Amino acid sequence: MSKLVPFEALTYAPDYDLAKVTTPPYDVISPARRAELETLDEHSFVRVILPEAPDAAGTPAYREGAELFRSWIGSVLVRQPAESMFVYSMRFTIGSIEQQTAGVIAGLELERLGEGSVHPHERTLPAAKADRLEIMRNTRANLEPLWLFSAAPVEGFDRIVSAAMSQEPAADFRDQDEVEHRLWLVSEPATEQLTRVFAGRDLVIADGHHRYETSVSYRDERRATDGSGPWDFAMVFVVDPSFMAPPVLPIHRVVNATTEEVRRVIDLSPFTGSAEELGGLVSSGTGQIGLLSGSEAFTIEYEADLATRFLENSVLTRLGREVAYEHDLDEAIKKAGQGCVFVMPPASLPQVAEKARAGERMPPKTTLFWPKPRSGVVMRDLAVNQG
Repeated sequence: MSKLVPFEALTYAPDYDLAKVTTPPYDVISPARRAELETLDEHSFVRVILPEAPDAAGTPAYREGAELFRSWIGSVLVRQPAESMFVYSMRFTIGSIEQQTAGVIAGLELERLGEGSVHPHERTLPAAKADRLEIMRNTRANLEPLWLFSAAPVEGFDRIVSAAMSQEPAADFRDQDEVEHRLWLVSEPATEQLTRVFAGRDLVIADGHHRYETSVSYRDERRATDGSGPWDFAMVFVVDPSFMAPPVLPIHRVVNATTEEVRRVIDLSPFTGSAEELGGLVSSGTGQIGLLSGSEAFTIEYEADLATRFLENSVLTRLGREVAYEHDLDEAIKKAGQGCVFVMPPASLPQVAEKARAGERMPPKTTLFWPKPRSGVVMRDLAVNQG
């Protein structure tokens, strides 16, 4: 059953600019963005979470990234003096509306999915899990928090988070996407209360499915040789959707196909508005998926409860083409000249929770919880004895 605990954290030393050394999560960093992040500061965390491929075979430099991480501990990275939990918030703007998401960073006792109170909502891919497992084996650390949300309101969560946020933050910075990130230490009484109110509670993985399963695999490896230890827990960011709920955005699909090929497997209705108007129509929940190809635009009607599953079963599987994913609609629109762009509607947070608790897994890349917790704000060392 789920158990939250404080942990001994690693953070960047106070004289480092967190806007320059922290990064988005590894899986949303393109090669161009990686190069950009590395130029901001020689101690950019991207050098650890996303090692380069230095040889002709394209093998990532897992060992080099891990050695760099270890060499930073004690100088670039410092240990917090006591085991702690943290309140972490992200303030951002979608459209013209300012929003905020806030939750708690803590250690979570790991359990195999399907055997306890932690529920996935998406399928995972073997290659991504293998990559993250090599990162864990080499760094022996939780480098990025897994993002989970409570399936039901948590008593007192809003009061604890609000009380912490009324204090002076331990970290406060704005990233390159104009998202404001802030971090506070949680008081010891509040830490004990959080452990109590989260005990046995159903939690849904919002972001980090591959890393959660990787953490369980790493735990099993370490238990086989070393018994119980800090690897029995993972670092998580937990939110309560009844308080500062995170937005759930869609992830669009890009396929190297023609509209004629798509039309052979599904009916298309012409759309005469702009690509932006198509995106607005789709996101409004009208039961339609958009299609952009060159200068043409279409809609696809669906009656299933989940657009990504409908598209996968009715179109993508039948096309038999490789699928690329694009988080940003503007970037997806630019790729309409390269093939077909399927503009997807978002899933709702209650829908995600309902399916996860029922044991259903959505297709990969169904949800985009945004903005993402920044990597490098807080880390957890698994090479030392913790919680």
